[in-house]
Amino acid sequence: MSACVIMTEKSECIFFTYNGFRLHAHSFGSGSPVVLLHGFPEYWAIWRGQINGLVNDYRVIALDLPGFNLSTAPSRPNRMRSEDISEALLALITHLGIGQFSLIGHDIGGLLALACAARDPARIARLALVSSPHPADFISLRAGRPPDTPKDYADRILAHDDTGLFKPERLSFWIQNSNEKSALQAAMTSSDCDAIGALYRDNLAFDDLARWASLPAPACSVRAIYGDSDPFLPVTMLEGPYLRSLPNVTTRKLAGGGHFLHSSHPEWLGREIREWLAL
Repeated sequence: MSACVIMTEKSECIFFTYNGFRLHAHSFGSGSPVVLLHGFPEYWAIWRGQINGLVNDYRVIALDLPGFNLSTAPSRPNRMRSEDISEALLALITHLGIGQFSLIGHDIGGLLALACAARDPARIARLALVSSPHPADFISLRAGRPPDTPKDYADRILAHDDTGLFKPERLSFWIQNSNEKSALQAAMTSSDCDAIGALYRDNLAFDDLARWASLPAPACSVRAIYGDSDPFLPVTMLEGPYLRSLPNVTTRKLAGGGHFLHSSHPEWLGREIREWLAL
């Protein structure tokens, strides 16, 4: 285990190595800690709108998931299993001197947030899933689709048919601001496409359903936040039966909202997060 912290004017830039993972993160502000886990195709700075709204009152840690941007993953079979990644993420938070914290995950970052809550439930004060279904709902509802359902990005990744899928200019389609689009393209150019694919294949194959269905429910309150017009994840999946079965779950749904709420509706999402943190 090793770590390096680089001080900048507005944040700490952190590099931390644990069990083959090299994690890159930024820490902003002070106060009660909030950890942000991005999804695909993203990197730590996609939370910029929410960081700006939280930094005056909270310590905010935003990181690159393994394989994305400046975070790397080990080279071994099953290298991106959620159990190993969550252990590394929690080790990073411990290294930063943080005990209990609030955790927010977008998209596949929500899967890892649930894995962290299962591994060390006492440390997670509250958990939010943004445009992120329970993994068991994701797998089971996909398994029940009609056989003639058109293939989507997840089908392609799971089948190793991702030729051209990871082109940076293709992955940045959802960002309107030209500077932010260029920054995301640069981050995805620096990313490890094989590791990103492995994140899906090591956790979201049909035979992973049993381990997600038996995942211990988070001990903390859970807030599911999503748009009812998400083009990638239907509402039936975002509010599926495994999510609804969690004992302390509440939902917030944005009419007309899509998948990338942190970018398309940053003020709305920021208000929802601040309200949730204040409960």
